Amino acid sequence: MTTVATRATPSIDAALLSGLNINGLFEPAAYRFDLREGTVRAPTEVRLIYLSTDIIRGIYEALHYEAGEAWHVILKNAGYLWGKRLALSLEQEVKIMGLPPLVQMPVEQYIFLIEQYFNRHGWGVMQILLDDAPRYGIVRAVMTHSLFASALNHVEDRVDAMIAGMLRGVFESISGQELDCIEIVCARQSAAPACQFLISSQERILNIEPLVEDGVAAEAIVEQLRQL
Repeated sequence: MTTVATRATPSIDAALLSGLNINGLFEPAAYRFDLREGTVRAPTEVRLIYLSTDIIRGIYEALHYEAGEAWHVILKNAGYLWGKRLALSLEQEVKIMGLPPLVQMPVEQYIFLIEQYFNRHGWGVMQILLDDAPRYGIVRAVMTHSLFASALNHVEDRVDAMIAGMLRGVFESISGQELDCIEIVCARQSAAPACQFLISSQERILNIEPLVEDGVAAEAIVEQLRQL
């Protein structure tokens, strides 16, 4: 049975988070709707769209038909570029809101901001765990209610490649280092309660890929990564 990691760090101080003005960043009032033009724009004037699970399913079917199992790679690369743009967009949005630049934010604020982005944009409920970051250089992410696990409920495989790419792009942008991210547990497999991801250096992630493909338990994979 897979055990989902829980946050071991102390609760984030409410006063620390109050300065983020999350509602100002993510609530509908922050967006500009123009029914005549049929557009929705973020505070940075980036145009947004709403996607149904049918669209996600259609994209998967088209990619799988054209590229076979390479659909994972295509979606992960797309997610990586999206994650890079997400980091840039968040930087612009916090500037508009009068908040400190992302690189100057306390780690707790930045992580909370990223979690809220995933949560409030419908990707799923994201929790980012830094317990192994200081000593082992590993960031763990746990996501429940995954959009891809829901939309691709007919696929018996790890389906959150795009989320893995997004996480890689976001953390590369803030760290300035070349990283990678891999999904080690998917809610589509073995009735797992949540999807789990590991973020670390590219070489280390490459070394644990065979363990993931062989279905090794999550905690065993994490322990192996700690030793690399």
